[in-house]
Amino acid sequence: MFLIALKWMQALKGLLWMLGTLLTLARIAHAWALIQTYGPSPGRAIGFFGTWLVYVVGSLACLYYSVQQFL
Repeated sequence: MFLIALKWMQALKGLLWMLGTLLTLARIAHAWALIQTYGPSPGRAIGFFGTWLVYVVGSLACLYYSVQQFL
């Protein structure tokens, strides 16, 4: 959802592509690890932490661009 918000706030295209690509790869890694193994695995950890990294960076970018519109 924040990718759409960042697009509407006219964020840098490189940032949008980076976040979208990382989120897609993280979700694929997580799903692949779930299919291959039962229980904890490196793929699940990569998917989990990659997803949360995108959420944190995307949220901070939303805050940054929302403040920039008022300055």
